[in-house]
Amino acid sequence: MDGWQILHRWYIPFVVFAIGAAISVPWALYFEAQLQPVPAEELGLAYGQAWMPRDSVLAAMTPYLFTLAPFVWFFDADGRTRWAAFWATLVGVIRIAVPVALITMTDVPVLDSGQRYVDWGALRIMVWFAEAEVLGLGFLLWASFATLARASKKARPASAVPAYEGA
Repeated sequence: MDGWQILHRWYIPFVVFAIGAAISVPWALYFEAQLQPVPAEELGLAYGQAWMPRDSVLAAMTPYLFTLAPFVWFFDADGRTRWAAFWATLVGVIRIAVPVALITMTDVPVLDSGQRYVDWGALRIMVWFAEAEVLGLGFLLWASFATLARASKKARPASAVPAYEGA
């Protein structure tokens, strides 16, 4: 087997998704730690001690784009690898869409500056809980796809097996 053939295995898109998640979570946490919270009193709001500019919070999540890397395997010749790339990329899109939706649905415009703020102290828990759920979904899809890939490999008729595999 050629050394590059491993990149054409069906599970590689899921591995790339997992590596992207492992890289992006600490990196996003680092960027989020750099954000400076603004107390509610300074913004003229009634509650909260950790208000952050919405755009800064969204920018801190840009490392999530690494989970879209399985898209590259859409161009693989093997059908199982393309399906794995589809599911891994779909989970990557969901992983980006859920926090962005949570943040944009809960932002508050501050009248003086026009800047929109989010109560990061309260929202952070929901965002990271959703993050854990989506990562769990990714690993569940990986396990499900592994089961289906094994079942489809066993179910192939003998006539469909190439001659060099039968020997």
